[in-house]
Amino acid sequence: MARTHKNEIKTTGPPAPRDKLRKGNNDVPENPEDTDSTLVVVKRLKLHGPRPADPIEEDTHDQFCHLCHNGGDLLLCDECPRAACKAHFPDVFNLSVQDLEEVHFRCLACHFYQSMHAPDVKEQGKHKPYWGLYRKHEGGLLPWLAEPLRVEAPAHRAPHSRVNTAPIVIIHIRLADFADAGSPARATQTFLDPYYRTTRPDKLVYIDAPYCFDTVDDATSFRNGLTKKLGVLDQLPGARVLVFIFTHSEETSGDLFWTPSESSDSLQEWWAQVIPPALMTAGAKHEVTLAMLACGSLVQSPTQRQTLKSLAERMQVERVFAFGASAVLACFTGSFFMSFASSVLIAGMVVDDAHLARLLDASTLLARHTSVLLFAREKSGDHRLCVREYTWSHKKIQPWGQVLPMQCPSCRCVYTFVVKSGHDGHQHAYCSAKGCSYMSTYQKHADHVAIATGEQGAWMVRPLGPL
Repeated sequence: MARTHKNEIKTTGPPAPRDKLRKGNNDVPENPEDTDSTLVVVKRLKLHGPRPADPIEEDTHDQFCHLCHNGGDLLLCDECPRAACKAHFPDVFNLSVQDLEEVHFRCLACHFYQSMHAPDVKEQGKHKPYWGLYRKHEGGLLPWLAEPLRVEAPAHRAPHSRVNTAPIVIIHIRLADFADAGSPARATQTFLDPYYRTTRPDKLVYIDAPYCFDTVDDATSFRNGLTKKLGVLDQLPGARVLVFIFTHSEETSGDLFWTPSESSDSLQEWWAQVIPPALMTAGAKHEVTLAMLACGSLVQSPTQRQTLKSLAERMQVERVFAFGASAVLACFTGSFFMSFASSVLIAGMVVDDAHLARLLDASTLLARHTSVLLFAREKSGDHRLCVREYTWSHKKIQPWGQVLPMQCPSCRCVYTFVVKSGHDGHQHAYCSAKGCSYMSTYQKHADHVAIATGEQGAWMVRPLGPL
C-alpha cells in the first residue's frame, strides 16, 4: 500500500464557505483611542509591535559605506546621502581635523553622475579624474589637493548604489493559522536587521498583526489595536512601508478569509474590516509596497484583479506584488522579498523589467512554481497602477511559460517529454517512451515579450588540490 502522511497545509487557497462577518454582542469602541487592551481579539490574539517612539531627529546620511557596505570611520558626501569609508581614500589621513571640517567631499557616485550629465552636451559621458575633495572659492569649488584623489576600494557595487538606512516599517497582517516565525515578512526583517541594529535600531520597525474574525466586533478590536501600533509612522517621516498580507484566498472567488475555514464574500468587505484608515492613507506620506501572499485565485479573475488594483490605488501604494499559482507556497517567496529589500529598499535600484527579472532569477523556487504580478505606477506622482505578469520560460522545461505535464496522458509514463522547436515558431513536446506517439504543441502568446537583462556574469570553478 502507498505510504501517506497528513500535515499542516502550507498553501493559501482552499475552498470554504463564504459569508459576511456577523454582528457581535460586545460593546467595542469604534475609536482606537478608546481601546484600552492591546488584544487583537479579546482573550484570543495579541498584536505585537513597537512601543510608541519619541520623535526622531532626522539624519539623512547613510550609516554604511556605499562602496563596501561596511561601517566604521566614514566620510559623508556633501552632495547626497551617501557615506564612504575613509580607508578607501588614503590621502584623507594627511588632512588635519580643521581641514576635514572645511573640506567639501564629493562621493564617487556624485562624481560619476556629474561626468555623465555635464551641463555642456559635448562633455557628457567623458571620463574625468576624480578629485573628491574640494574647497569653496567665490561661489564655486576648487580641488583641495594638487593631484586627483586616490581610491582604494573593491569595485563590487554599481556606481549609483547606496546603503539607504532610512526608516523601514514592516507590517505583517496574517491569518492566525499561519505562523510569523519563518514567514517571508519575518525573514525580510531578519535580513534587514544588521543594517539597523547597531546604528538605527528604532528605524527598523516590525508589527506582527495576526487576525481571526468571527464577528464585526472582533474586526473592530483588531483595527483599533493595529491603528495604535501604526502611530509609529508619525514618528518616522519618510519611512518605507512594506505590508505583507498572508492569508487564504477562496479557490473559486479569490475572496480572502476571516478564519481558517470561512471566507469573506467580497474583497471590498475584507479590506474594510481588516485595513484601518491609518494604513489606507499611509501612501500619502510614505512609500508603501504591498505583498499579497494569497493564492492565485485572488488575481486570476480580471474582475478580482481590478478590485485589488482599485483598493491599492486608494491606498496610494507604490507597488503591489501578487502570485498567480493556484496554490501558492509562501515559503518559496522569501528569497524574492529579501532580494527586493536588499536591492531596492537598501541599494536604491529601480524596479524595472530587467531588475525584476534578476530578482526572480535569484528566487529559483519561484520559477517553476508561479507567475508574479506587479502592480506599479507608470510614472512618479501618478497613483494609477498598471499590471504586468512575469512568467518564467524555458525551452526544455516550460516552453513559452507553459508547464509540461509530469506524466504523459497517453502512455502514463513520467518525465518522458522532449521539446523541439518547429518551423512555425511553436514548441512541440514529444513523449519519448517506446511505442508512444503523443505530442503536444505550445504557442507563444502574442503579447509575451522576453526581458533583456543585459550582460550577466557566470560563476567559474577550479580545483585547488590538497593542502
